[in-house]
Amino acid sequence: MGHPAGMAPRTLLRRRVVSAWGRLLREEEGVALVLAIISMLVLTIALTTVLFMTAAGARDAHRSNAGQKASALAESGINNALAVLNANYPGVTIYPGDSTLLPTRTTTYATGSVTWSGTLVNVPTNPAGWKWQWELAALGNVKNPTGPTAGDVVRRATAVVPVVIPDSTSVPPGTTSTDWIYGLNDVTFGQSVVVAAPVYAGHDLILANTSTISETIPASLTRPARPNRIAVGHNLSLVNPQNQVGHVNGTADPANDLAEIHVVNQCLSKNNPSPHACAWGATDKIWGVIHDNIIPPGYLTTPTLTCCSPIAWAAPADGASHPASPPSPSYMGFWYLNAGLGPKTPCATSSGTPPRFDTVSGTPDNTINQSAYLAGSPFDLTGASYSCTSADGQTKLAWDSTSRTLTIKGTVFIDGSARSTSGNAKYVGKGTIILSGRYSMDNNTALCVNLSGSTCDTSAPWDADTTALAIVADGIDPSTGNSVDIKKGNYQGLLLGNGNIDGSVSGTLIFGPMVSVYGSVNAGQSGTLQFPPITFAGSGTDGLTGPLPLPRLLPPIQFGGG
Repeated sequence: MGHPAGMAPRTLLRRRVVSAWGRLLREEEGVALVLAIISMLVLTIALTTVLFMTAAGARDAHRSNAGQKASALAESGINNALAVLNANYPGVTIYPGDSTLLPTRTTTYATGSVTWSGTLVNVPTNPAGWKWQWELAALGNVKNPTGPTAGDVVRRATAVVPVVIPDSTSVPPGTTSTDWIYGLNDVTFGQSVVVAAPVYAGHDLILANTSTISETIPASLTRPARPNRIAVGHNLSLVNPQNQVGHVNGTADPANDLAEIHVVNQCLSKNNPSPHACAWGATDKIWGVIHDNIIPPGYLTTPTLTCCSPIAWAAPADGASHPASPPSPSYMGFWYLNAGLGPKTPCATSSGTPPRFDTVSGTPDNTINQSAYLAGSPFDLTGASYSCTSADGQTKLAWDSTSRTLTIKGTVFIDGSARSTSGNAKYVGKGTIILSGRYSMDNNTALCVNLSGSTCDTSAPWDADTTALAIVADGIDPSTGNSVDIKKGNYQGLLLGNGNIDGSVSGTLIFGPMVSVYGSVNAGQSGTLQFPPITFAGSGTDGLTGPLPLPRLLPPIQFGGG
């Protein structure tokens, strides 16, 4: 076929190409709309994301702020609990304190509320040493700011407050029996002793041989010299012409009178051996600035030694008797449970053969029955070397036979009897050994703060605030009534017994308070009987003179939350 007239083939081709491009261009006019729609969609998504993220961030900020407020409220609950504890300790309730102090309660603030409480928990195996602690908990609660359907924002705070028996106690000197020679019944001095210490006899005070009572208590490291005093619940008996009360260190009157002499009943003297109204002064040889026939109320805190609640009581082999127990817990029951070393707190580290604290096997039987050592086979405190230390290191009993030194720290409870057999022994530290049985010393033995040869050196300085041993004996010999027997031995410290304190044999020297809670004291020593004030640490002997120890709080620890 031929080409149209006048049109060359190349021109025709060009027209066709142009026509095709035009058609294509007309077909792409809808793409711009699609691209515009896609762009708008992307921008919408981006904007929506930004708005969502912004809102989420705002909600998170509000919730975070609410969380901080809830945490602050929880901490305020812990502070509230600490304030209650600090206001009620030591309080009036014996260790570990009143367990009802912190019931669950809710406190409301402007920002929310906090529910807080505390529980007094026994932790007998605590390696840190204390046996009781307050476990505090608080929940801070703030309304959720993100909406009414969202749950409240809650934060928790916790803390632990250890409860301990205090290391020291503040007792006015002279107001407790640990400063006195005390016998609920009779007190007898049978040899040539000068008693330079206060004396309290619930019944008769008897001076025999050449014994006298000095008008002055000598100065110690902690207290100056001070006037002496005596109190007698029945009769004052001066058997021999050499016996006298006052004017021992001089004759001036009244400078060498006792500060106080209280004799409730009558006097007997060599000049007038029949009971009669006391003739104060030279007639009966008793001199006192204050002298009367009444012991003032509250004159002395009466010692107690009760047994055995809350621990079950089983009659021991020696037949020891006890007064009726007061409301739980008793003195012996308390220390059975709470001694730093005892049936409930065995040695954490030991060497040699330290004492058993309960039963032959050492396993607590929750009964005070002298099951560790009967009176016929007492534990020897000063025999072969041994050592026993509590988990917290606060209580220790050890004997080094080479240096002949007994180390005592804190309170040790032994459900049985003990004795001392070493010829010359000294002790270091301060604490108490509580025996459900009896205590005795063999002939020619010594247990002293300071030694001079084979006897106690009372002329050497003795700071009883740092070095003092108390031995408490609850058992009683049924044939003698004795809880403590010292025969030709030397002892420096405090002796306290349920029954009699017997040091009547000539050659016996006891330098320190002798306290027979329900019996008599018989001291047959010579020389001067004097000792510094012995106000024991609460961790040792607070209960010796009346109430059991009040607790003390340690600083709070183990703060937590979430």
